[in-house]
Amino acid sequence: MNSGPKNPNDKPDEIDGENWESVRMTSTKTEVITTTTTGDELLKNQNESDPAFIAIQGDMLGRVFRLKEGTNTIGRQTDNEIIINQRAVSGRHACVKREGSNVILEDLQSTNGTILNTKRIDRPMLLQQDDVIKVGSSVFKYTENNLDTAFTESLHQKGTVDELTGVYNKAYLLQSLSQAIEVAKSGFPLSIVMFDLDHFKKVNDNFGHLAGDYVLKETCRLIKDSVIRSEDILGRFGGEEFVLIMPDAKLEVAVGVAERVRKTIEDHLFEHSGKVMPVTTSLGVCTWRPQVKTADDFLEEVDKLLYKSKEGGRNRVTS
Repeated sequence: MNSGPKNPNDKPDEIDGENWESVRMTSTKTEVITTTTTGDELLKNQNESDPAFIAIQGDMLGRVFRLKEGTNTIGRQTDNEIIINQRAVSGRHACVKREGSNVILEDLQSTNGTILNTKRIDRPMLLQQDDVIKVGSSVFKYTENNLDTAFTESLHQKGTVDELTGVYNKAYLLQSLSQAIEVAKSGFPLSIVMFDLDHFKKVNDNFGHLAGDYVLKETCRLIKDSVIRSEDILGRFGGEEFVLIMPDAKLEVAVGVAERVRKTIEDHLFEHSGKVMPVTTSLGVCTWRPQVKTADDFLEEVDKLLYKSKEGGRNRVTS
């Protein structure tokens, strides 16, 4: 880890007429990616350069943020590429610019500063492999090594993704919902949808557990591919029950999405081993209010609405 020249007698490199304390890098904007990566793929990618931030401390531990070409902003606002929802973090706190072979970290006049390798920065800094960046209480390691990135993504996926369906697991849902509530407290809308498959036990009893597994996987594929927005978080809450977290979505938007989920499942032909299985779903939709303090409270409210859909005859949306 270096924030300056290795030799105290060396002069900092000059780029575009400015002095920089650390040198090296590669390219851009940010997204979170989860992948299933084999050992052969990891070795193949070892020498490829693909700059990324890996969260090594904080509530995003293990997440990988790949840097795309251009400017990647970091801060509390929900339109940042890397969102850190902490009071110590400014709305627009810092940015990482990927420009050709250079990746540059810059503080955006934040209240509490941006730390690079234990020192608060006061000017744009070129990043190096294994540099450590601290924003609020979140700490990231900078890497250009694809092996580093792919391995971390693989581990993170195993801890956050439901193995059968490929959507997020319950632990990740609860963590994400807690973070989303903190964002909502700043005035941003937040809604959730809870749904389960009607009479799912009959599918297992009449068609077998392999058919039941197929229905669960196919349901998630349909919803991910053709219904939800890219920013929505779909996860398996347990058994045949699922939760959809919808940041920046008012109630009417969430109800519309829930109705599309219901109709998509009702209209789809679920066929396994030559047998067609009728599948429907019941849904509850709820929007966040200041009286809702925790993720558990929020889930309890939407669960009551889901129960009303079941009481009302199933295959319906209640909000």
